[in-house]
Amino acid sequence: MILRNLIVAACVATSLTSKAFAQPAPAPSEPPAPASAVEEGQRGLAFYGESRWQEAFESFSRAEQKTHSPVFVLYMARSLGHLGRLVEAAVLYRRVLDEDTSNAPPPWRQARLDAGAELTALRERIPAIEIRAALGAGDVLTVDGKPAKPLARIELDPGPHEIVFVRAGRTAKKSVALRAGDALTTVSFDSEPKPGPREGGAPPSVIAGGVLLGTGIASLVAGAITGGLALKLAGDVHEVCDESAPCPVPQPELQPDIDEAKRFGDATTGLLVAGGALAATGLVLVLVRPGAARATAIPSAYVMPAGPGLVIGGSF
Repeated sequence: MILRNLIVAACVATSLTSKAFAQPAPAPSEPPAPASAVEEGQRGLAFYGESRWQEAFESFSRAEQKTHSPVFVLYMARSLGHLGRLVEAAVLYRRVLDEDTSNAPPPWRQARLDAGAELTALRERIPAIEIRAALGAGDVLTVDGKPAKPLARIELDPGPHEIVFVRAGRTAKKSVALRAGDALTTVSFDSEPKPGPREGGAPPSVIAGGVLLGTGIASLVAGAITGGLALKLAGDVHEVCDESAPCPVPQPELQPDIDEAKRFGDATTGLLVAGGALAATGLVLVLVRPGAARATAIPSAYVMPAGPGLVIGGSF
């Protein structure tokens, strides 16, 4: 096995000499290919032999920028294939195949032959998806953020991908994980994407809960104020009466204060009950958020009288 690897390495190195990288025989007035391009190519070959695919790709790319050679492009495609970037590799293989090498040096012609065979093998490894969605005017379909068409074969690299279907502000998303060599994967969407949570704002339940909670607190505060007024008026009435016993005989001059205290007392009761109920409901909406995943415990809230006031409680 070691001897075989050495022979293969020697053959590859021989194919990547300066003749392999050279341009077709130039006219006498044309300058020769830059030596730095050959050096970059040989550096890329060293990286390639060490399975350092990204560095090999970058070296061959720099060499290709300095002077064109289908051998550089072929090894760029091979490096990308090892990196799992199969779609990009296929594009580079096609570049080599599109090149006219009829009057080119033998290494160039060999690079074209190798590209054809390797592209055929690569196509068997490239996974693809087909999206089934009824697109209408204004609808948007993307794969990994790029526009896509339904019912078309879309070749992708192995790995995770996100497909997004947007209609009238409603978004549906699906994820797929592809492997090299997978058969065609079908991704289907309903005709009407379901509305998702609004981006950049609180859910409606939280907004409604905040309004109810604020209204409930305001009612409780108002109830406390009216309750204080009722207690003050009741105190004024009792100061006039004999401290040893309640007023046995109605006193006409105190009747307005008694009526006013009763009205404030009734208002206090109503405000405290309503405020407690609103505050408890708002708190449930803010904390629980209906529509989210249910917890094991069932949230509850209650309002009950306790002595002269009310008690608000619950479990969340």
